[in-house]
Amino acid sequence: MHQALTAAGDTENPLLVAGLSASRVWLLSRQGLMTEAEQLALATARQIEPRMGTTNVDQVAIWGENLRYGCVALARSGRLAEARELLPQLASAAARVEADRPARPWKARVTDKSSAVPLAGLGFGGTLAAMTAVTVAAADDRCRDAIRLEAQVPAFDSISPAMQSRHLLTVAYVQMADRRSPEAVSTLLRAEKLAPDMLAHQSIARATIAELLTRRRRERLPGLKSLAERIGVPAG
Repeated sequence: MHQALTAAGDTENPLLVAGLSASRVWLLSRQGLMTEAEQLALATARQIEPRMGTTNVDQVAIWGENLRYGCVALARSGRLAEARELLPQLASAAARVEADRPARPWKARVTDKSSAVPLAGLGFGGTLAAMTAVTVAAADDRCRDAIRLEAQVPAFDSISPAMQSRHLLTVAYVQMADRRSPEAVSTLLRAEKLAPDMLAHQSIARATIAELLTRRRRERLPGLKSLAERIGVPAG
């Protein structure tokens, strides 16, 4: 990442640098460094914040992507009121992006050689903004709200399979917490199919599966035991 940021700086393209900053925020988040992730994401967003009449859709996409990462980091740090305050800006940025660049399937986006948008902002739009609202509701333990908001997430195939899978883990968690155990298992299996190597490295997946395993004697949950074995969660 350090080498990539250095190379991006040499191009004198601020959007490329900002896009890579979003990737750096993701890495910080994966290490549990939520304060650092939030600070970097929002500082980057402020630096490239669109101005009336002087911006383009690429800038809005990268701005929105950094706002999204900042919003998620705030939510996972427990600063939920601040995270909720960012959701209207995210929705507005997504609407602007999709007005100029309608959502397309992810495979079509990443094979389009004409796009000059750094990959970090390539998928930003209504889907990611709506998914972020689900994440914030889940972090706030508003499980019914999260499930309701999930039904409003559009064009699910417009983002990468890994991002789809990570989102489904949040959905499975709130389904589990709302005692919708069979639905949670089904969602986990969908997440595994999208990114089979990822679940074992996601604490939310392991915690959700561990809780569901305690319910097997009372509920019929086909596929759960084999899933637990595949990602290394003791079945007890």
